Amino acid sequence: MFFDFLSRFFGASEPAATEPFPPQLAALLPEAMALVADSLDPRVRLAAGYPHVLEPAVRRSLIFLRALTLELPAPRRLAPQAWNTDPAINAFFARRDDVTTVLGRSEALREFFDDPAQGAVEEAWGILVFRRVERTVLGMALEGGLLRQDVAQTQVSFTDHQLILPAANHAGLRLAVGARVLQRLINVALERIEGIHKRGLRLADRKAFLATRRRRLAARARGLEALVDPPGAHAEELQALEAELRETESGLGVARASLATVDDFLAQVIEVLDHPEQYIRFTHTPLRLDRLGVKAMGDEGGGAVNEFVLTEIHLAGNEPRGLAVVRCARVDIPPREDPLEAAARYL
Repeated sequence: MFFDFLSRFFGASEPAATEPFPPQLAALLPEAMALVADSLDPRVRLAAGYPHVLEPAVRRSLIFLRALTLELPAPRRLAPQAWNTDPAINAFFARRDDVTTVLGRSEALREFFDDPAQGAVEEAWGILVFRRVERTVLGMALEGGLLRQDVAQTQVSFTDHQLILPAANHAGLRLAVGARVLQRLINVALERIEGIHKRGLRLADRKAFLATRRRRLAARARGLEALVDPPGAHAEELQALEAELRETESGLGVARASLATVDDFLAQVIEVLDHPEQYIRFTHTPLRLDRLGVKAMGDEGGGAVNEFVLTEIHLAGNEPRGLAVVRCARVDIPPREDPLEAAARYL
């Protein structure tokens, strides 16, 4: 569904930096709005003035989507030999063999090359994602021409590598990333709506609990407990209960009002689509690391330095992940390991 629409969306010519929403994209707006509505809840189409109300937010998200995919970094060859020549690949992997391990571990890449439709494709484009880990270590460094020991240094390593979204070319990869970005925005809108529902349920449960407790304390004052309780024994507790109950009822009213109608539902969707940059963004950070992953602060030392720009994707509420566009050759994919042979090595 997303791919059919986005293939036409990305097929339009790239707009200039100062060009408004181009006519080629404007023609796709009705289809884009229907796609968003059906992915969220078809009832969205029942909202008053649905196309007119939703269009500005969808337009903004599409412009954002187009610009974000243009931020994807330049491709790098992901191959064992690239570990010796590409500074970024050398930094991303501790050992040359780790490159082969990641290539062989990617089921998505294997399925891509096993697909008969890709039988003539010898190279796949994909996204390598990983986690950046920084820690402070003590090491030696030249400072003012003098060698000092126990100098605090920052060591950077990269873990949890995954190879995803294989495609036959750059256009196919951009299409796959675009579909994931659009789906992410839709998921955020659904998460927002789900959160309101959950808040309403929690408040309703809390209201029922407080009301039951209030009735119990009132019943205690009318029962035999009145013979042993001092006068006004629970007055302060009842007063606090009444205050919390009023606050809970107010919050419950707000939560219910937020989704009382289809128009309210649509308002939550628009809030997300109108501010996509709050939920997805790229950062591009220049790094200079020595071959041990230690940040190189200057030109001292004379050792080999990996210098590159690290792209990271930030999803609201999640830890950032490093991201690289890579090209993977079919010949570099190792054969599947026989489980019995692998087990035998440990016996």
